[in-house]
Order: sequence, then structure tokens, then C-alpha cells
Amino acid sequence: METICVVAICVAAASLILSAVAWWRAGGRGEVASLRQDLARHAEALKQRVRIGYEDSLARIRLAEERLARVREETSAEARQSIDALRAHLAQARSEIDASLTRLKGEVSTRTEAAEQAIRARILRMEGHVQLLSARAEMVRAERRAEKRDFIGAIELLEKAIARVNEVKLRLSDRFEDDPQFADVLGALHDAIRSVRAEAADHKRDLERAVLASDVLMRSVAAGEEARA
Repeated sequence: METICVVAICVAAASLILSAVAWWRAGGRGEVASLRQDLARHAEALKQRVRIGYEDSLARIRLAEERLARVREETSAEARQSIDALRAHLAQARSEIDASLTRLKGEVSTRTEAAEQAIRARILRMEGHVQLLSARAEMVRAERRAEKRDFIGAIELLEKAIARVNEVKLRLSDRFEDDPQFADVLGALHDAIRSVRAEAADHKRDLERAVLASDVLMRSVAAGEEARA
């Protein structure tokens, strides 16, 4: 009985081998080569997609750094500390991207793309912080314009600041959508525009309140990012 079982197994194994040989000769070799080509094309497409994502992030970092350099020239010493900290975060992100681009020369996987998307998300959040700093700088310039009784120029700057804050609120909606400090800043900016437009005596107080509200918001955003990191 055992001998019959052994023979049966040998026959089955021989049939399997013959079938494999027949499949290979009938075109199996080509199917394997085609599969390898498909995998290679997929890997190359993934590399290209990740490389483009990193290059876009590097361009965003350069633009953010240029904006920070302009804003830094007209801010207080306290605001410059925030700017310098943000520049350090941007530099760290650039170093990570450079290292990732070097590793991209080797094998890639879905984890490679996930890492690129994570860095992109960080940079988008940092861009939001840059926008808030730019909005604050516009508020300060609006104060100076109002002091010189250039009320039209002051209103234009305040409207730009409102647009920037709204853009940041939308960009960071996944994390700060319900943050009341956004409403505080926007409310203070609208109050400032009304008082400046009316050339009211208390327009300076409203402008200062808008700047202070923006400082509180930036600290909240920065604290949230630190906690997320």
C-alpha cells in the first residue's frame, strides 16, 4: 500500500514538472518577463510621482523662506523668534527631502509614497504659519498707514490680512477648523476696518487688538504643530 502511495506521488510530481515545462515552452517565459516589466514600470512610475512631489515641496520651502526673509525685516524681536524657529523647521524638512531623494535611487514601495505625503502635509502646515506671519506684518503696516491718515491704504492691507487668515483657516481645517482664535482675529480685523473707514478715534485700539489676536492665534498654531510633531 505504501509503495502504491509513493508511486502515485512520484507520478503526480512528474506530471506537475512536465506541465510546468510545457507552460514555460508555450509562453510562460514571456509571461514572466511581461510581469517583470510591469513591475518595473510600476516602480518607475512610483519613483517619478514621489520625485515630483518632493521637488514641489522643495519649491514651496524656497518660497516660504523668501517670504519669511521679507517679513522678518519689519517685525519685532519677539516675532523674529517665531520666524527663526519656523525657518529651522523648513531647513529640517529640506534635509529630510534631500535624504529621501538620495534613497529614491534604490527600491521603492507604498511606504516611500506615504513618507513623501507626510512631509508634504508638514510643509503645507508650515506655509499656513508663514501666511499668518505675513498677515500680522500687513496689520502692522496698516497701523502705520492709519497713523499717517492713509486710511485707504490701511484698509487695503487689512483686507489682505483677512484673506490670508481665511486661507490659513481653510488649509488647516483638519486641525484648527473650530479654533475660536481664528474668529477672534477675523472679528478684530473687521472691527479695525470699520473704525478705520469711519476714521474713528479708537481705530488705533482696534488695530492693536487685531495684532494681539493674531499673536495668540500663531502661538496656538505653533503649539499644535509641536504637539503633532
